Amino acid sequence: MKKKKMLLTGASGQLGSTFSFLYRNSQLNDYYELQSIDVEQIDFTNEESILSSLSFYSPSIIVNCGAYTSVDKAEEEIDLTMSINAQAPSYFAKALKKFGGKILQISTDFVFNGYQNTPYLPNSTRSPLGVYGKSKAEGEYEIEKILGGLNQSIILRTSWLMGATGKNFAKTMLKLHQERNEIRVVYDQIGCPTSTISLAAACWKIVMLENSIFDNYKNKIPILHWSDNGAASWYDLAFEIGEIAKRIGYIEYPAKVIPINSADYQAKAKRPAYSILDCMETRKTISTQGLHWKQELKKIIKFI
Repeated sequence: MKKKKMLLTGASGQLGSTFSFLYRNSQLNDYYELQSIDVEQIDFTNEESILSSLSFYSPSIIVNCGAYTSVDKAEEEIDLTMSINAQAPSYFAKALKKFGGKILQISTDFVFNGYQNTPYLPNSTRSPLGVYGKSKAEGEYEIEKILGGLNQSIILRTSWLMGATGKNFAKTMLKLHQERNEIRVVYDQIGCPTSTISLAAACWKIVMLENSIFDNYKNKIPILHWSDNGAASWYDLAFEIGEIAKRIGYIEYPAKVIPINSADYQAKAKRPAYSILDCMETRKTISTQGLHWKQELKKIIKFI
């Protein structure tokens, strides 16, 4: 059987590296030939670079993990953020419309404003608060505008992503639990952590089931949600990271975690106060129930 070609962008990022790890250690490589590229091989801000890459690799599907994800710095580097998160997906979509192929676009809970207190559905109205969320929402709009009705794109939103590599909340908190006696953490922002392990596995499931997914959505672009089960504040998460690290012997004594109001945390970007994603449709679609965030978090800390 001839393998299909898959192009993975953002290959050295926390999701991309986990995605590649799963590929190397499973039977998935019986079906796909994975080509991984990063900023060294492709300029996300340049349309010609993207067109050239797609012409060279001729992928049957792109898994676009490449993104500008520094939420606070995005408020200063607006043009760069929009180029990578909004314009690049537009260039990918135009190239796929020309050459053929599909894209799995990774997006975020930050496309929502967090004003409601019930989980966000895939068809909930996008209303981002900051530059990062606006850029990712614009990337979704571009894909919908260019590839709508063509069965060439799937959008997958996730939340509070954490893995064993890259910069993320779990790694930061582990370091602080080692170095400090007290940590002050926001308690009034509610979401759900997602491990790169569970998200990468969900991505692979979606890729393997892409034809049936397109059949179910009848020429509409599928928008799916994936996060681990449960809900938490950043305070809950910081506390549990310390407890897990202590139980597995990573640290002897966790720091005391002190809850603070988000107004007391001097962040440049405004964040959603509530960003739980409703993942029921995705779990049904890919026949995967997933695990509670505490179980997934333990896996990540063990990898670290």
